[in-house]
Amino acid sequence: MVSAILGLTVGLCYALSHFMVRLGLDRSNPDSAVAVSIGVNAISLWVLAIAFSPIRPFLSWTAWPFVLAGLFAPTFARMLLYRGVDRMGLARSAALLGAAPLFAVMLAVPILGERPSIMTIMGTFAIVIGVFVLNFSQAPRGEWKWWVSCLPLGAALCFGLRDFLTKKGLGSLPIPLTGAAVTATTSLFVFLASSLFSKHREHLVLPKRSFWLFLGAGMFLMFSYICSFFALQSGLVSQVSPLMSISPLFSVILSYLFLQSEERVTRMVACGAVLIVAGALSITLG
Repeated sequence: MVSAILGLTVGLCYALSHFMVRLGLDRSNPDSAVAVSIGVNAISLWVLAIAFSPIRPFLSWTAWPFVLAGLFAPTFARMLLYRGVDRMGLARSAALLGAAPLFAVMLAVPILGERPSIMTIMGTFAIVIGVFVLNFSQAPRGEWKWWVSCLPLGAALCFGLRDFLTKKGLGSLPIPLTGAAVTATTSLFVFLASSLFSKHREHLVLPKRSFWLFLGAGMFLMFSYICSFFALQSGLVSQVSPLMSISPLFSVILSYLFLQSEERVTRMVACGAVLIVAGALSITLG
């Protein structure tokens, strides 16, 4: 039950982080949002890790799963997702990205030996379908080549690998705070390296309002990392990963409450929401 609550909290924190970034982008740009939010995330996690967790064990090779987790998501995942968005649109890409829990479960069952219950499996499929419906309902009409769908699905696989690697790393080094700091730092370094060598990098644009919103987004991102690592330490990947992926539902609720002029609740949106809630309840009770 504790891991389920933590998993749901991760979804809420992700949604709040994305919502604050969305507000801050009115006067700024995506690179500035990413730089501030992941920088705050990494620095905050190291402050907490130094204060409350041992650091020395992570100087050995056994910390490799946390480093790889930081490479796969958000680094490789973002690269694939952005290319998918460019070719097939944000809504369709986000819909296919909802398959991440399936990949996590497919890895956890044969490799980690997890045996999820029937209710957990049914709940996972309900959440994946609900996320698909929720996002796809906002997609405009259009055509794209079939292979383009492999890009957001590849991003979903990266997120599934992140959860799998995090669980594997916590099996050897059960120190969630420092593990989260290592993963976040890997993501930060890769972002800085890609920005340094990218020909299309944007200049930092940080007016006061955007800076504080991005700072808040980074803090919510930090909370999501902490909750996800503690959830994966105490629970199964097949239980936690689907619950962490319900952030689209919270995003729709936040948009409807605070950006009503931009968000319409259609029958498809309501159907997706019902499926996600039903799936979450099934996993929690299962």
